[in-house]
Parts: sequence; structure tokens; C-alpha cells
Amino acid sequence: MTGPADIDRTRTLWFALLLTLASMLWLRRRVILPVRELGERMEDVAGGARDLTRRIEVRRLDELGRLATQFNRFLAGLREGLVEASGASDSVALVADVVAGTGRRQQEAARVLGASTQRIVVGVRQISDRAAEISGVAREVAGAVHASTVDSTAGRLGLAEMN
Repeated sequence: MTGPADIDRTRTLWFALLLTLASMLWLRRRVILPVRELGERMEDVAGGARDLTRRIEVRRLDELGRLATQFNRFLAGLREGLVEASGASDSVALVADVVAGTGRRQQEAARVLGASTQRIVVGVRQISDRAAEISGVAREVAGAVHASTVDSTAGRLGLAEMN
């Protein structure tokens, strides 16, 4: 027979599970997928992709949005530099400087993003740990409530027998 304590414990466990799942989905949508998209585009460019007009869609204003914006600027600068370099050999050195500087900025942005991602992962793990702790406390409370109910019932029966 399922009592109120069991129901409360089950609700707590479901809440912890849903909270963990929601955190994982949020992390995937807000961090992992945008980073993956940017990484794939960077691999395209590094692999010699000739289409430098294809841009990353900027959907947000946080670090990932700024990183995508900077990457798009990098591509625009790279494309302009290559067009200029095809017309004059003097501009080749200038383009190399622009690309190197942009690459360093991208590398720094990727480092900052990695650190931010790590902090988010730690936060999600902490949330998960706290949810597990809360679940444990809820089980303890449910056990205490159950024991109290049993004791109360036994006490009432004892009083009833005494009368």
C-alpha cells in the first residue's frame, strides 16, 4: 500500500530526475550545439573551404554569440584579405598579420569559452549533487513520518485498549 510518504518521496525523486534532465538539455542546447557548430565551421575553413561567405548564425548576445560574431568577422576579414592579396603581392604579408591576430583572438575566445563551459558543467554537477542530497533528506523525512505514523497508531490503539 502506498502512503503519503511514498508519494512525496516519489515526487521528490521525479523532481530531481526532471531537474537533472532539464539541466542536461539546457546545457546541450545553449553550449554544446553552438560550440559544435562553430568547431565544424572552423574545421571547414582550416581544411581549405573556399566558401568564406558562409557565416555562423548569431542567435544570442552572450559569450557564444560574441564568439560567433568574431568568427564571422574573421571570415569577412579573411575573405577581403584574400581578394586584395590576389591583386597585389604586397598585401600578402598584411593578410597574414590579420589572420594571425584574428586567430589569436579566436584562440583566446575559445579558451575563455572552454573555461565558461567547464564552470557550467561544474554547476550542473553541483545541481545534480544537491538534488541527490535533497532526495536523500526527503527519504529520511518520509521514513521518520512513516515511523511517527506507526507510533501514533500504536499509541491510539494502546489508549483505546486501556479505556
